[in-house]
Amino acid sequence: MSAAKLKSPSFLLFGAFLIVYQIFASANRFFPLLIGLFFVYLIILTYERDKSYTTFNSHWYLGLIYMIFCEQMHGFKLFSTVISYLIFYHFLFDYLMEKITIRPLLLFITVTFGYLCSFAVSNAISYMLNDDYMKFGSEFAVFICIEYALVFVLFRERVL
Repeated sequence: MSAAKLKSPSFLLFGAFLIVYQIFASANRFFPLLIGLFFVYLIILTYERDKSYTTFNSHWYLGLIYMIFCEQMHGFKLFSTVISYLIFYHFLFDYLMEKITIRPLLLFITVTFGYLCSFAVSNAISYMLNDDYMKFGSEFAVFICIEYALVFVLFRERVL
């Protein structure tokens, strides 16, 4: 990740937009968290990196930092989204890529897994720490549907 790439105005502007968006999302329950969107984005970037034998770029790091920031803003336990990402990519992704030929369905499963597994990992960590559990509300189902629509529009032409 080059220093010039990190200092580019568009990269810094997008990072600032994500921070402002999360502030609005934490104040207003109608804004989706975008965990599923960035979960899919990280999966796609990792898959493309593995296929081209390159290193991670600044977009991958921004997505990872955003997911960690987002989980902290919305009550998930620290690194629950990262653990979910690692579980999905290393244990399920190749199998699903092989078995599911309908790519929009794969995108939906990935968005859904991003939310459900992050929720489950966060509650598992809460259980180990003897802490309060998160409650799965209907807003998560709405967020999954909204984010799937965004993912379908943004990433339908990508490798998945």
